Amino acid sequence: MAFIITGAQVTTSTEVVVAELELEAQAMVDRAILESKKLQADGMSKSLADKTILKSYFDGENFVKVWNNHINKIINEMTKQLVAKPVRLYAKANPEQKYEWVLGSVKTKHCTDCESHSLMEPQTISEWESHGKGLPRDGDTVCNVGCKCLLKPIDIK
Repeated sequence: MAFIITGAQVTTSTEVVVAELELEAQAMVDRAILESKKLQADGMSKSLADKTILKSYFDGENFVKVWNNHINKIINEMTKQLVAKPVRLYAKANPEQKYEWVLGSVKTKHCTDCESHSLMEPQTISEWESHGKGLPRDGDTVCNVGCKCLLKPIDIK
């Protein structure tokens, strides 16, 4: 069983993220142009000034790091809305449905909350929430919004 995510709210969330990314990218370009003009005003050629600015951006200067952190926060919030919220909506219509906690793919190791939850028997959404850790990607587990786990509906026999 898979969740099909549709509707105006999903479209709106996606459009908001795209708009945010476009605004952030434009701000980055505008700043690069201003910094290049400043270097040119100090006597540097346009070509060398542009190369210098691009190199500083690609080398991970603070501006890019801040921009990436901001974008990651937007993506994490959207992921939360597109993962935990549909499960809750489905659970309202199917309160007896049980789900298993499935560990997601991570770069290092899973947090203690997700590890212990993945070893538990399948439960209803209400039962999962009764543990005080919310659903995967809610931000209530030790791994917070970095959670990559999900609840997989199991067949009721």
